[in-house]
Amino acid sequence: MKSCYLRLILILVLFSGYADLFAQNTWTKMAGFPGQARRETNSFSIGHYDIVGGGNNGSSNFYDFYKWDQNTNSWGSIASYPGTGSYSGLAFSCEGKGYVGMGVGSSIGNDLWQYDTTSDKWNQMASLPGSVRYDVSYFILGHKLSLVGGSAGGSP
Repeated sequence: MKSCYLRLILILVLFSGYADLFAQNTWTKMAGFPGQARRETNSFSIGHYDIVGGGNNGSSNFYDFYKWDQNTNSWGSIASYPGTGSYSGLAFSCEGKGYVGMGVGSSIGNDLWQYDTTSDKWNQMASLPGSVRYDVSYFILGHKLSLVGGSAGGSP
């Protein structure tokens, strides 16, 4: 029993020193987003890229997208989103492709688009067979996207 306590104390001492060695408690400023300020953007990650775009600033809807490279800390523009909704939609990645859909823009959408980083193109996927919506909750299991709720305008 005594050796168990000694091992536990040794482990705690070693790990507390190890954590202090790497904990810096500082933030590092990265390259600033090159587009106009906006809210309710769509974003997803593929490999070492973070892709951010769409959104709204209270008076304008945005359809432009930008790719941030984690290796070089630099931004570049990518093809503009051709979908209906520019904000409050869904965005995720699966097997090296990005997906953005639904949301609000000039109207409320039920469309889904796939972004291919190799070709820098958006490809339209099957639209949601249900009603148009935004602010959906969703999850992905394997290769299947499941949607829950959302709003078609007004109450969810």
